[in-house]
Amino acid sequence: LRPLLQWRRSELVEIVENAGIIAANDPSNNDRSYERVRVREAMTSSTAFDITGVATAANHLAEADLALEWAADQIWCQVTSDAKGFTWNAAADAPNALALRILERVLQAFEAPNPRGPDLVRWLETLRGAGVSTLGGVKGDARDGPWRFTRAPSHRT
Repeated sequence: LRPLLQWRRSELVEIVENAGIIAANDPSNNDRSYERVRVREAMTSSTAFDITGVATAANHLAEADLALEWAADQIWCQVTSDAKGFTWNAAADAPNALALRILERVLQAFEAPNPRGPDLVRWLETLRGAGVSTLGGVKGDARDGPWRFTRAPSHRT
């Protein structure tokens, strides 16, 4: 969350000074050994980056994320559960962004660890191919139509 992203640094400095507040100055903000400092310098040394445009784009992305969450909520209502797990009759044309969010919710329902992005994408691809795959201790099986999610059997040792 970056609530002051739409403000220019000079505007914030003026507000703080006018309020009689002594601003904290983190010396690492001027240390070029940090990539964030070099990126900030590159962005402010060029007119190609307009902070207002960046803030507007960030707001649009936040709104898009809320829209995806809203849509995922609607789809999640269609996921059924029983004592063994969950069943989702996934639409073949469901956008990847939504399908991935539903798979994340399935994992959360099983209290599975959060997967790395590529792992979740591979799981989705396997399920879309009517396959069987396990992620985070959750078995996803799409061989017989609706996708079925259950706890994966423990590994034999």
